[in-house]
Amino acid sequence: MKIIVYSKDELSELDKKRIKDIIIQSKCANESFRNTFNDRYSGMTVDNEIFFDNVTSDTIKNAIVSELEI
Repeated sequence: MKIIVYSKDELSELDKKRIKDIIIQSKCANESFRNTFNDRYSGMTVDNEIFFDNVTSDTIKNAIVSELEI
């Protein structure tokens, strides 16, 4: 499964690992992202897209895109 992450800043390797772990292990990924990433996490879609740093569909063109393979 491919996960697309949109953010204002490049994700660290630790952030990428945390995201993968949450997707694999969590029964409620949305809540786990909120607890793990606090102010950075903005939301996720059913299409395996995750938004950080207040990136929205309106500001997505300026975001850094990271693709994670799970």
